[in-house]
Amino acid sequence: MKSKLKVNWQSISIKMLVLLTIIIVISVSTIGLTSYFIAKEQLNKAGKQELYHIVNSTLATLESINNQVENGSLTLEEGKEEARVL
Repeated sequence: MKSKLKVNWQSISIKMLVLLTIIIVISVSTIGLTSYFIAKEQLNKAGKQELYHIVNSTLATLESINNQVENGSLTLEEGKEEARVL
């Protein structure tokens, strides 16, 4: 025996349930998308800042190696090798 479940779409409780479900889905989607875009922006900023620090650190090290080569404490080949190892 099959029992068919009939839904009375004219019922106020069914209409309220559908409306509440739609409101919840829209709210959760909005919060989720907003959180995603905020987190994405923060991660991009953090990545750019980290890259900036790495480049500045490497530049300072290369300038130090260049000064050592110019002062004669390192040969040009030794300086190139140290820079390559970085």
